Amino acid sequence: MRTVTAVIGIKGTGVYLEADSEKTYVCTCYGTSHLQVKGAPEISETVTTSHHDQPRFIYSGEKRIEQAPVINHSDQELILLEKLVGRIPPFVKPNRNDGGKSSKSDSPYSSNKYGY
Repeated sequence: MRTVTAVIGIKGTGVYLEADSEKTYVCTCYGTSHLQVKGAPEISETVTTSHHDQPRFIYSGEKRIEQAPVINHSDQELILLEKLVGRIPPFVKPNRNDGGKSSKSDSPYSSNKYGY
């Protein structure tokens, strides 16, 4: 993926992204992403997460990558998107009554550290 400020390589990964003219916000919700400041390949980082562990802001003008909070997306959205293609996100705990084919109440947790 390319934005005005970043180049992001992903494979088999859940990612949420927002971009404007100054910065890119990227949350590797699960999986591995290679993040790079556009125009500065020497400023890069590989992020591997299991559940929104390392969101980042990427700035090309200032040529830096910094930690960011989790913003503007939820587990429920990820579950819905994966369901559309017949998958379950890896952070969803299998329901023992159905052989692990769905999550309990279609929600990974009743409450988690992100407040949704």
